[in-house]
Amino acid sequence: NGISKYSGFLTILGCSYKVCLEVPDESNLSSARLECEWKLQHRLTHKISLIEQRLKKSKNVVTFLKDFVLIAESCLKTSQPEPEVWSKHSCDMLQQIEEIGWKS
Repeated sequence: NGISKYSGFLTILGCSYKVCLEVPDESNLSSARLECEWKLQHRLTHKISLIEQRLKKSKNVVTFLKDFVLIAESCLKTSQPEPEVWSKHSCDMLQQIEEIGWKS
C-alpha cells in the first residue's frame, strides 16, 4: 500500500517549496492532482506536459516526487528568477521605521 497523498515541502536548489499531491486512486497516478506554490508553478509552466507524462508513468508518489524535483531543478537552473520587487522597498521601509521607532 503506497502513499496516496503528499502535502509538505520539497527542497529544490536550496529553497523549500510547498507541494501537495493527491491521488484519488493509488493504482493510477494519472488521475492525481498536483498543486504547488505560485512561484514554482509560474516557473514550471512550460514543463507541464513533461510533468504530466512523468506522473502517468510513475509507479508511486515517491518516485514521481523524485522525478518532479529533478525536473524543477533543471528548469530553475535555466530560467531567470522573478525580480524581488518588494525586497528593496521593504528594507528601506523597515529602516525608516527603525529610525523613527516602532512606538509614536
